[in-house]
Amino acid sequence: MMTLQQFAKKLGVCYKTAWRYWDRGELNALQTPTGRIIVECNKEGDVREGFKNKGERIEKENNGDKNVL
Repeated sequence: MMTLQQFAKKLGVCYKTAWRYWDRGELNALQTPTGRIIVECNKEGDVREGFKNKGERIEKENNGDKNVL
């Protein structure tokens, strides 16, 4: 598990972009009572595990599909 800030940094996007993913319900994440957003990922920190669609977004982005975001 990692914070949304850590997730954004590892993914290579700004915090606001990661927050939008979370706000749209695209992340396997939960919000603590204090407001911190925790993204679930595997022990190696594979950010693809943070997405509900298991990395499909990253694969589309790498293939040049600009309509994903």
